[in-house]
Amino acid sequence: MKTWSVKFLENIEISKFIFQSNANSMLSIFSDIENVREIKITEFENQIKAWSNENSIGVREIWNELADEHFDHYNHYKNHINYMVLNSLFISTFSLFENHLNRIAELAYEELKPSIKIVDIKGNGELDTCRKYLNIVCNVKSANSDFHKWQEIIQYKAIRNSIVHNGSVLNRAEKENLEKIPGYPLIKKYNMWHTPKVVYFRINQVNFLEDFIKLSIDYSINIVYELTH
Repeated sequence: MKTWSVKFLENIEISKFIFQSNANSMLSIFSDIENVREIKITEFENQIKAWSNENSIGVREIWNELADEHFDHYNHYKNHINYMVLNSLFISTFSLFENHLNRIAELAYEELKPSIKIVDIKGNGELDTCRKYLNIVCNVKSANSDFHKWQEIIQYKAIRNSIVHNGSVLNRAEKENLEKIPGYPLIKKYNMWHTPKVVYFRINQVNFLEDFIKLSIDYSINIVYELTH
């Protein structure tokens, strides 16, 4: 069994703690913003109701004036803020996870000083490169690509990449069989609004974020435990 230095073990625990704390704080941020959103929606609904009671001009004129004064803001809070916030928090959480896994790999390299460096490993992106390094060089079995948690993470990664690189479009070309598109199983699981064939989607449920946070933390715990025991 490898005898790890105290410094290595401390740094691993610090990285794990920071990641878990920051990831869980995303849910608190969403809750705070959701409270503000609900207050704003109620305010605009009351303004619209009051405005309607005080005006008796024609329907077309009412619509035009209402859109100018109230409707744009109401529509923003009612239909757009939610998914925009969830997109941002999910992307931020994914970045935290990516940075944490990279930190684990870097600490392991500094401790073990193997001949193979992280940059010598070719993976499908930075996250996969770190996973491969931990699996191949550090012999962490739970970092194997066949590990079921990693297969779930791949699905979330497809959603993340679509948001960041493709304007929330999952596939550029039309496809009849959407089931084979990475990320689509999550769209179905969380009943996301989406278009057919070329899938433009919106994250609309906080449990999507909650489940990714739990998944990434559990994955991190497995990696750290196996690496340090």
